[in-house]
Amino acid sequence: HRFIHSLAFYTCPSFTVRLNWDFSASNDLGIFRNETFANCCTYCLATTGCIAFIFNQNNSCILKRVATGGYAASI
Repeated sequence: HRFIHSLAFYTCPSFTVRLNWDFSASNDLGIFRNETFANCCTYCLATTGCIAFIFNQNNSCILKRVATGGYAASI
């Protein structure tokens, strides 16, 4: 089964949450597998230079140093 959460489920202090959004892979600071959204938020907040992160349907967390542009991700 696939779980779809509302925007309220995804909260992270100091960040704007956009569902189904992606950024260029060239700006990655780190990738963590089998994570939660909350952990991904914590990692970004604790990582110097992290200004955005991607949390995807595979429970992967990708920390980003640039958050300009971006595009709608297919799910």
